[in-house]
Amino acid sequence: PSPRLAEVIKMLKQYKPLALTFARAQAKQTSTVKNYLTSSPLSLDIESAYTFSIPAPDYSHLGCNLGTGMNGSDIVVKNMIGVGGLFQRQMNASKQPFIGCKLESVDGEVVPSYVNSQLIVNAMKRRWTANGRVELRFCNETHKDALCKVMSLDGSS
Repeated sequence: PSPRLAEVIKMLKQYKPLALTFARAQAKQTSTVKNYLTSSPLSLDIESAYTFSIPAPDYSHLGCNLGTGMNGSDIVVKNMIGVGGLFQRQMNASKQPFIGCKLESVDGEVVPSYVNSQLIVNAMKRRWTANGRVELRFCNETHKDALCKVMSLDGSS
């Protein structure tokens, strides 16, 4: 018997890294895909299907939601979902509020206000290529403005 969806997901969550192979109908088979997902398990010819493999460090990086096909036994991709990249995961792990923060500097060099995003991305790529790392410093403008107001009231500015 085929494993149940819950068993497959549990197994996928236990293993790291993952390498999954998916089968997709060829162009001439696409009319049978709807039938395959809604009725007969034999509508998709696996032998002539296009296959591709997806590597993922773990289940949270897979990028899709799995479900059970209408035949009750096949595991199918129900939909695709966005996966946070390394940068987003590092920012989330820091437990710091980065929403609304301004990029202050790249590797210690102040980012001028007139610079567009493409110039910043290019600078980051150059630094990464040269050093194998990039240090980004963010500034919470709301906190900075509040601190400046307190300092000006205190006469410390």
